Amino acid sequence: MKRDKQNIDFVREEILNKGYYVFKNFASSKECILLRKIISEKLEKSPVFNVRINSENMPDYSHRRSHDALFRTTRYYSFYHNIDKWTETEKKILCKGLDLRNEIELNWIDKDIEYKKVISSLQDYNIFTKYEPSTGMLHPHRDWPIKLRYPLLQFNLILSQNKLDFESGEFSFEDYKKKKIKIHKDLNVEIGDALLFDKYLLHSVEVTEKGITDIGRWSVLIGARAEKITNFQKKKILLKEQFKKLFTSI
Repeated sequence: MKRDKQNIDFVREEILNKGYYVFKNFASSKECILLRKIISEKLEKSPVFNVRINSENMPDYSHRRSHDALFRTTRYYSFYHNIDKWTETEKKILCKGLDLRNEIELNWIDKDIEYKKVISSLQDYNIFTKYEPSTGMLHPHRDWPIKLRYPLLQFNLILSQNKLDFESGEFSFEDYKKKKIKIHKDLNVEIGDALLFDKYLLHSVEVTEKGITDIGRWSVLIGARAEKITNFQKKKILLKEQFKKLFTSI
């Protein structure tokens, strides 16, 4: 079903003015729980790499991601070229997010050559993140280094419930006016809600603590983007990975 043009125009203007928009109930709680379960099971069987690798023939894989010596997050990277291996739940949620993002950006692509050039150089993928209790966090950072004329967009869909599945773990960001916003405290974001935001915005996640359940803090970044690498570059990275695993096992 085609979305209401007036609603899309409103979302587009909100993003241009503030740098973000919250989609309430983007996915149902039931869908989020099922998606989380699917990815948990895939994490147990997927290939594991210790570096991000973006190419057009990479398998979906997991990565123990950290910006320092501590084990902070477990990540699962999924690529749209592997859609034939996804479940119907994955296809429904991840493609819905990407289609909506693309529809919003469509009006901007032909208005700015540099913006169009940047988009064409990047590969879409998704990052599922599970934050480890008492260590899981993200330092303040930008996913894109410079502010373009129009925003490069991505979704942060929350897959677990604040105060039930996790404590603390607040996702904070600065909007275009440098106002610091906490998504749970200030925007009442809950499981199934999605923050659509400019990759340029400075954002962070504070240290996550265990909630009442053992689920923890889960989210998925839909439509994350990174520069594609050549097959030769990919082979070099994978070879280095093999050597690292070999030396650590000795």
